Amino acid sequence: LDVVYDGKPKVQYSIIETTDTFSRRISAPTGQDLSNRGEHLLFMGCSFVWGEWLTDSDTLPWIFNQKQDKYVAYNLAAPGYSAADILARINFDHFFSEIRPRKGRAIYVFYKDHIN
Repeated sequence: LDVVYDGKPKVQYSIIETTDTFSRRISAPTGQDLSNRGEHLLFMGCSFVWGEWLTDSDTLPWIFNQKQDKYVAYNLAAPGYSAADILARINFDHFFSEIRPRKGRAIYVFYKDHIN
C-alpha cells in the first residue's frame, strides 16, 4: 500500500495475484505437497472468494489449506462470477479433469447483496 500526495491524498495498491496453468488463483505455496490429502474442496464464488486486493496467502482457500490436512482446496472463483457462471463452467467436460484427488466437495460463497 502506497500513499501518494499530488496536492491531494491518493492511495495506490500493488498486489500480486498468482494463477496456475488453469487460470485458478493458487491456494498453496509452490512446491507444497498436498498429495496425502484424501478429498478436494472447491471454493467457488466472486471476487470475495478470489481474494480481490489480497495477497495469495490471505485468500480463503489458501488459509483453509494451511489450517487442515484432509482436503486439497482449489480456488475456482473469479471477480464478477455468479452461480450461473459456476454452473456454466461445471458443464464443460474438462472442468474436473485436473482436480486431484477425484473425490471431494464444493462450497459456493456469496453475500446477500448478490441476490436481488
